[in-house]
Amino acid sequence: MRNPKLVSIAVAAGVVTLAAAIIVAFSMYAGSDRAKTNLVAGYFRAVASGDPSAVTELTGPDFKSDFGVRPIARGNYELYDLGEPSPGVKRFILVSPGADGEKRAYIGELAYRRRGLVNRIDSVRSVEEGARMKE
Repeated sequence: MRNPKLVSIAVAAGVVTLAAAIIVAFSMYAGSDRAKTNLVAGYFRAVASGDPSAVTELTGPDFKSDFGVRPIARGNYELYDLGEPSPGVKRFILVSPGADGEKRAYIGELAYRRRGLVNRIDSVRSVEEGARMKE
């Protein structure tokens, strides 16, 4: 018959190894470019939903935003990734209808920080804004 103490140790070692693998996987994903891009997209999806709790889930405790655009709704905006000008800052372009109904482009920066295993948004700031040029 097998030694029950040895089986218990093997099971415990397996659980610890699995937990460590999960933590490493989450940690690697949170540092990936895809996770950062998904953070920007998730933020604007939450804003478009109009649900403040959805926004709160993505933001840090000291969150600030000066990104003043007209209210966006699902399907009436486009997001473009402009990369990371510095560590912890994701630059993007948001294209959405302006007050006059014409499309406007807003360049913004989303500052984030890693909190535990996930990234949280510290701020969203406006960099520049422009209207479509008429030809």
